[in-house]
Amino acid sequence: MSQQNIQAKKAKTVVGLETTFGSTPSTTYSAIPVNGSVSFELSQTEIENEDESIKLYDKKTTVRGLKGGSVKFDMYIKPYSTALSSSNAPTDHYVQQVLKSFFGGHRVHSGSLVQAAATTTSVPMDSGATRSLVGQWLMFSGSAGLEPAYVKAMSTNTATVIPALSYAPASASVVVNGDTFYPTETNTNSLTIQHAKADSSNFQWQANGCLPKSLDIKVERDGLVMMSAEYEAATWTTGSAVGLTTTSLVTETQTTPFAGKDAVFILQPLTTTTRTHLPLESFAIKLNTGMEFIPDLGSTEGKVGTMRTGERLFAEATVKFRADVQEDFDWNAQTDLQMHLMIPKTTAEGIKRWICISIPTANIVGKPKWSDTNGRLTCEVVLHSKLNALTTSPTTDLAYAPFTLALL
Repeated sequence: MSQQNIQAKKAKTVVGLETTFGSTPSTTYSAIPVNGSVSFELSQTEIENEDESIKLYDKKTTVRGLKGGSVKFDMYIKPYSTALSSSNAPTDHYVQQVLKSFFGGHRVHSGSLVQAAATTTSVPMDSGATRSLVGQWLMFSGSAGLEPAYVKAMSTNTATVIPALSYAPASASVVVNGDTFYPTETNTNSLTIQHAKADSSNFQWQANGCLPKSLDIKVERDGLVMMSAEYEAATWTTGSAVGLTTTSLVTETQTTPFAGKDAVFILQPLTTTTRTHLPLESFAIKLNTGMEFIPDLGSTEGKVGTMRTGERLFAEATVKFRADVQEDFDWNAQTDLQMHLMIPKTTAEGIKRWICISIPTANIVGKPKWSDTNGRLTCEVVLHSKLNALTTSPTTDLAYAPFTLALL
């Protein structure tokens, strides 16, 4: 045996959506997970050999079966470093690869310009019909900087948005697009994940055919907005055969992380269009990706691919805020609500960027819970996503989507 001193935190991670299940794609992306969060727990079944013997303790060597295991990591949720104005085309990036594997649905395009006089809820755009779709998020410019809104309807090139903007966008002002992720009814995506320690080429891991198992989005007050991802591996390789090089620093393609502050939280009936922030103390959301391997006696370690079997419930949000009797009324009436959490960040160039987490149609499930929080009466509610009823005349997975995550 030859032991080595390996500094665990000096590492490199690479991800890529697979074009062929179980095979490393030709294009991969250097990723930047949270330091020390990457965990490979790889396995291979040991099948007992029960051959008969005249000796009691004649234990037979096990027969190796199927490979498997799990890969976990945390990653800050960050938009691409360049905002997608009308003059900037989209670029693929590592955050996009991870999120697309989970959701299946992804919409990204360059931005537009406001074509004519707009209102706070209706914005005509020069290329709205091709660059903006029902169900996605856009940013509009005004005196307070860029502000996000959800596209609930499109008529030719005019977007109807909600919640209402704080201003009516000026003619010829910029409309910024971005990455909008949403669950599709079918999803066959799988991911290749590679990880290497910088001190030795012997300490490398590669998982292929990674099935997206669970994704938790964490937004904590005075913390950084992040996601915790877990995958199931179809097969794996370890050691120098993985072939990652760790001789140069990874260049970040995204913005710096977003702090949990200055957020705008909307929780109101579908017909309410106002942009009134509801102060909240904590927010957590759990997503049911509903992905499974398709078993096979052949193929890649007994797996021929992935598919979405799904559940009716895709997203569950838990929200805590000051005492508010309205939530009891909404629970009693089973009122359909729209829920949007919009988190801003101003870049070094003075441009405001946003992360938008949205359940367009939700119900409060379970009677609101009242508790004493440091002497204050607080309320906690659980919201379940429904098929989107906020959009007008939906026809696509994006327009019907029970959840969207936008990086703008």
